[in-house]
Amino acid sequence: MKPPVWLRRLLPAIFGLIVAFFVARGRRAAGLPPAACLSDGFFVAGLPETGLGLLLAIAGTGFFDIFTYGAHSLLVLFTPFRRPEDLPDYVTWRILRSQRRQKQGHALLITGIVFLLLSALPILFGRA
Repeated sequence: MKPPVWLRRLLPAIFGLIVAFFVARGRRAAGLPPAACLSDGFFVAGLPETGLGLLLAIAGTGFFDIFTYGAHSLLVLFTPFRRPEDLPDYVTWRILRSQRRQKQGHALLITGIVFLLLSALPILFGRA
C-alpha cells in the first residue's frame, strides 16, 4: 500500500528540517553565530535533496535507459542463461521502459531548492 500523496510530498521537507535542526544545533554548540548556524543547517539539508531531486527528474525522462540496456545486453552476452535473440532492440527496450515508468514527482527537487534559498536568507538578513 502506497502512502498518501500529501505524505510523500511532505516527507522530504520533514527530513530536511530534521537534518537542518541537528546541523544548526551542532554548529551552535561550536560557537558560531545563529545566522551562520541556520544557513549551514539549511544548506546541508538542501544540497543532497536538490541533487537527488535533479537525478530523479532526469531519470524520469528516460535519459539513463541506454545504460540499463547496455548492462542488460552485457549480461546476455556473457552469461549462458539468456540468448541474444531474447534481447529486444534498443527502440523496443525504450518503449517497454517508458510504459513501465511512472510520472515522477518533483517534491524532493522543490524542497531542496527551497532549503537552498532559505540557507541564503540568514546570511543576507542576519547582519544587524
